[in-house]
Amino acid sequence: MSDSEGGHPDRQVRRMSGLVPHASSAEMPAKYTQAVLRRHKREGMELAVRARWLALAVIAVFMVFVIPHWQVLFYHGILALLALNGWLIRRVGRVGQSRAELTLIFADLAILTLGIVLPNPLADDSLPLAMHYRYGNFIYFFVLLAAGTLAFSWRTVIAIGTWTAAMWILAMTAVWWLAPIYPDLTLAVQRAFAGASPDLVAALDPNSIEMRIRIQEVVVFLIVAVTLAFSSRRFDQLLVENAALERARANLSRYFSPNVVEDLSRNDEPL
Repeated sequence: MSDSEGGHPDRQVRRMSGLVPHASSAEMPAKYTQAVLRRHKREGMELAVRARWLALAVIAVFMVFVIPHWQVLFYHGILALLALNGWLIRRVGRVGQSRAELTLIFADLAILTLGIVLPNPLADDSLPLAMHYRYGNFIYFFVLLAAGTLAFSWRTVIAIGTWTAAMWILAMTAVWWLAPIYPDLTLAVQRAFAGASPDLVAALDPNSIEMRIRIQEVVVFLIVAVTLAFSSRRFDQLLVENAALERARANLSRYFSPNVVEDLSRNDEPL
């Protein structure tokens, strides 16, 4: 066989022995990286679900002391739905874009939003819906955001931030526009604090949603979400770089002993 047909004989020997990569070996880095990302995704989902369940369990116990009445069972039901939804997210989660996963994440945020804003059917009080914003329950969105950074991509983390902001603003608008108003409560506050600062009277008004504070909550949440997204993106980049290094070490171990590979990886000086 001539060199033009089969190439140089030494090259043929090296190709047969595996020293010269085949054409398909160009796909190996991507396959190796995908395998690492899949393992990272799987481990992250397991950790995120366990962290979610632990956090929800702590919140459930904490709520018993905060709301020592039967109406706390409604919020326990909300927590149970979030725990179940986390399990479903773990089942459908995979590397890359997953519509089922995004749908469940959206449902996660919707469940929490409705649980915070809607009236408790087990409660016998008739407080204005605007009072539900006074309890400071928006902070529980940070629990979902923190768990999401353990498993989701940086784009999904940003999506959690934007979806939460949109739902919170939409719920606030719906309460402001549709919820019944109790003018007698507003008049009682105005009479009790007659002559006081208008800002104080507005802050104590049970019918006031305090939009400035609601917008402040959304802005801070978005800042935290974007910051965590950049951190998650940086970690993913480090993971890919580490996967490339591990693949290089694995390739060297095919031709050298593990001790030699270890010495080469630690030696900064040229051979």
